[in-house]
Parts: sequence; C-alpha cells; structure tokens
Amino acid sequence: MKVGYIRIAAHDAAAERSFRAWQQAAGLARVFVDRTEGRELERPELAAMLEAVQPGDCVCTMSFARLAISLKDLLRILQELRKKGVQVIANREGFDSATTDGRIYLMHLEAVAAFEQEVQDERQSAGIEAAKAEGRYHGRAPKQRPENWYDLVSRLHSKEVPTIVDLARRCHCSRPTVYRWIKEDREMGQ
Repeated sequence: MKVGYIRIAAHDAAAERSFRAWQQAAGLARVFVDRTEGRELERPELAAMLEAVQPGDCVCTMSFARLAISLKDLLRILQELRKKGVQVIANREGFDSATTDGRIYLMHLEAVAAFEQEVQDERQSAGIEAAKAEGRYHGRAPKQRPENWYDLVSRLHSKEVPTIVDLARRCHCSRPTVYRWIKEDREMGQ
C-alpha cells in the first residue's frame, strides 16, 4: 500500500494547494495530514501512520521538511520505518530508501547527525568549564531534608513508615537521596 504523510501549517494556503496537487499526482491509497503550528511535537497523524504501515508498504512525503521537525526526528522516523520494512520516498530530495543511493544518503544523514551531536556536546562542555572557571557554575543545589525529617526517620525505625521507598515518597526525593541523608546523619552522630 502506498500512503502519504505531510505536516503543514494550519493556515498555510499555498502549502495546502501544493499538497493537494502532490496527493493527486502520487496516487496514494491513504494520506495522513498533521496541521500544526510551529514545531509542535504532538503529531497524532504521524503516530497513526507509523502504526498503520506494514512491511512492504511505501510512505511518500513531499519533502523531509514535511515529514520531520529536525534531523534527529527525521532519523528516528526513518529508522522506525526501516525496522518495519517500509520504503520511504521524499519527492523534493529525490530520496528512495529502497535504492542504493537512498541508503547511502541515509548513511550521510546519520553521520551528519552524529557530528552535530558531538559539536553540541563539546560546546556544552566548554561552556560549563568556562562557567566553572568564572565561578558561575556550581551544578544543581542538593535537595534539602524536609522539616519533619527526624520524625519521619523515627517512624521508619518504628515501622510506621514501612520502607525506604515510602520514606522517599514522603520526602519527595529519590531513594539514593534518603540513603545519603541517613549516612550523613550517622557520620554526624544523630
């Protein structure tokens, strides 16, 4: 089955017209259309399309820009469709995942995405190091014990609070945080 997917702006009349022409020319059995505003992550029709396609189906889109909101998102969608055994065609880019050229193009996209992530990680690390050097970066402040901490600990010992997990829930923190507080109390002799 040949299906189509497109993401268009809710109030974009030109895109709507070109979409209608593309839909007729492509001979699609079913079309999934998300009408969104900006870079909305909620795309119910994309989720429906990903659920509906079967191995051997073909997903057509006008362009990658109409399929995904970022390179990372595009690669996620393409990998999910590839795992399902679904062919992908993007008209504007001349991409067809069933061809050797399409698979090479996809490898290049994956390499670019990996490079982009490495650059982003390096910039973030450099920014953190610079902030630390200037004394502006101290990480997240440690979680503070609740006012009734010692009362809750005594309830734990008397089994009114049955487990560490229950104590953590009452303190609105994680289990490791509770263990750290208990250890700190022991070291301080409390």
